[in-house]
Amino acid sequence: MRFDPVSTARWLFGPGPPEPGYLWPRWLFLRALGFIFFTAFYSLLFQIRGLIGPQGILPAGEYLQVVGQRLGGRGLWYAPTLLWLGSGDRALLFLCWAGLAAAALLMLNVWPRAALVVCVSLFLSFVCTARDFSEYQSDGMLLEAGFLSWFFAPPGLRPGLGERDPPSRASLFLLRWECFRIYFESGIVKLSSGDPQWRHLTAMDHYYENGPLPNWIGWYAQQLPHGFHAAAALLTLVMELGLVWMFFLQRRLRLLLFFLITPFQIAIILTANLGFLNHLVLVLGVLLLDDRFLCRFLPRLSFRNSRAETGNWKLESGNSEMELGHLRAETALECGGLTPPSHTERKGSDRSADLRLPESSRDHVPITAESSSGDRHHVGTVLRLFRKKYGRVRKARTLRYPSL
Repeated sequence: MRFDPVSTARWLFGPGPPEPGYLWPRWLFLRALGFIFFTAFYSLLFQIRGLIGPQGILPAGEYLQVVGQRLGGRGLWYAPTLLWLGSGDRALLFLCWAGLAAAALLMLNVWPRAALVVCVSLFLSFVCTARDFSEYQSDGMLLEAGFLSWFFAPPGLRPGLGERDPPSRASLFLLRWECFRIYFESGIVKLSSGDPQWRHLTAMDHYYENGPLPNWIGWYAQQLPHGFHAAAALLTLVMELGLVWMFFLQRRLRLLLFFLITPFQIAIILTANLGFLNHLVLVLGVLLLDDRFLCRFLPRLSFRNSRAETGNWKLESGNSEMELGHLRAETALECGGLTPPSHTERKGSDRSADLRLPESSRDHVPITAESSSGDRHHVGTVLRLFRKKYGRVRKARTLRYPSL
C-alpha cells in the first residue's frame, strides 16, 4: 500500500467523520472551557497586583528587566508575555478584564477561535511572569487545552454547532491524549515517588487532612473507616493506571469510561479544593461521548432530517444522476404503478422527489417526505430497491441546535 502524505494529512486534520459525530461534545466542552478560563481570570483580578504588580511579592517588571538584560532579543522567546509592553497595575488589571471578556465570549459561543487566542495569550502572559505562583500543573494543562481547542473549535462569528466544520481527528485525539496523560502520570507519580502509603493503601487515611482547603464534606469523609479509605486508594490506582487505557479502545468502552471517571472527579471536587485542575479533567471527559449517545438519551438533542423539514428526501450516492435514473427505470418495471417522469419534468423538479404515480392512477401523489402514510409504501419500495442494487441508503442528517 502506497503512503500518501497529502491524503494522510487530510484524514488527520480535515473534518472528522459524521458518525458517531462529536458536535455536541465539542459544544459542551468549549462552553465549559470558557467557564474555567473565566474563573481563572476572575481569581487573578483580586490577586495579580499583590503577586506580580510593581509593589507585589515577585514584580513582573523587575523580572522582565533582568531577562532582557541577560538574553537580549531571546528574552521574548524565554518569556513570551504581553507584559513586555507594560507591567504596571493598570496593565495587569487590563489583562484580567480582557481575559474575562474573552472567556465570556467563549461561553456564549461568539467567535470561539478568536476568544481562545485571547484567553490563551493573556493567561500565558501571566504564567510566564508569575514564576513561583504558576508552577502548579493545572496552569500548563489549561494552556495546553486552550491551544489545542483552537484547532478543535469551529470557525466563524456565530458558528452554532459548527455542522459544516466538524472537529478533526487530530484535535480530538490530542485533547483526549491530554486527559489520559493527566490520569496516567498521576498514577505513575504515586508509585514512583517511593511513598509507602500508596503501596500499603493508607494514603487516603490522611488525604482529607492534608488536602488543599478541605471543606465540610471532606471532614465527614475523613470520619469513614479505614476499609473505605483503603478501597478508595486502590480504586484511584486502578483508575489512573489501568482503566484510563480505555480512552483508546472501542466506542462502548469509552462511554463506559466516561461514567467511571466522571463520579470519580466529582467526588474529588466535592471533598477538596484543587483549583480548576479537576474541573478541567472533568470537562475533558466529555469528549468521550458522541452525538449518537447524547441524542439517544437527550431527546432535545435528537437528529433531525433537514430535508424532511423542507419536504424533500435526499439519497446519498456516488453518481446520483445516473444511479437515480437506473432506479426510476427499475422501479417502474418492478412496482408496476410507478413511471419515470419525462426529461422536461425532471429538469424542473427536485431529483430526489420526482418519482410520481402515473396520471391514470387513482391518487397522483409525489413521493416526498410530505406524503401521507399510505404513500410511504412506495417510498419504502424505492429505498429497498436502491439498497438492493447500490448498498446502504442513508438520509442526509444534520443536528438541530439552539441559536447560540
